[in-house]
Amino acid sequence: EKADVLEPLGLLATLARGEFNREMAEVLPQIDQLKTDLHDLRVEHATILSAIKRLVAAAREEGKLRHVRFAERLLFRAWLDESIFHPLAVLIGKYLRLRLTNKGDETGEPQLSPPEPVKLSIPEPLQLSHAQLRAALSETMQAGGRTMIAAEAVAKLLEPHLQKESEEVLRILGLLEPLAADAIEVAEDYPELNNLEANESSLHQEHAALIAAAEKLRTAARAEGADAVLEFAERLLMRIRLDEEIFYPAALLIRNYLRLK
Repeated sequence: EKADVLEPLGLLATLARGEFNREMAEVLPQIDQLKTDLHDLRVEHATILSAIKRLVAAAREEGKLRHVRFAERLLFRAWLDESIFHPLAVLIGKYLRLRLTNKGDETGEPQLSPPEPVKLSIPEPLQLSHAQLRAALSETMQAGGRTMIAAEAVAKLLEPHLQKESEEVLRILGLLEPLAADAIEVAEDYPELNNLEANESSLHQEHAALIAAAEKLRTAARAEGADAVLEFAERLLMRIRLDEEIFYPAALLIRNYLRLK
């Protein structure tokens, strides 16, 4: 996965800016290998998911809540791989081939059925991530002391931000899987794509305020020994990094790919 998925994703930020050079084609063999190995990767994930579910059951039975939260994050990561990272790597390969040929997507793969229009919808792993963040934030509000005050400051920023990024950016990621599978009409008009730069700039500004609030929450939780709150703050900071380094650039790549097609 590191070689065939994560290394190609290293090009994402550059491609999202519309930059391109022919040396990028060096990752195409890795992406082709990923497409060959997708079935095996899914079988591996099924095995991993089964093991994680056993871990969740055992941790709950023994009252080990930190282990439960860890296992839930593992489930999220496995789901994220299949729904976001894998199709995103495939789409990077398709985009690179388009830039190299300046023609249609010449994959040589047969289309078994005509592509269909796809409605924008936020991918399920990101819906789950938002639900988990909301639930964890609700728990932090019960902490008391400086931690609760810091959590209230995060709450004022987080909910409107999650709603805004879902509507303006993350719904576009619902196109990833159908685009990677050639199961979408590329002529379909998605007005949301036209405002991406402006929307992302606004969301990045919100991120700065959220990061500052999350760091204050982390400091308060560490001082008061609130381990669960500390874990939430760190999870929120990681999620913001995913937004900035993966999810938002992925939306721009989708826009660039559709325009090129």
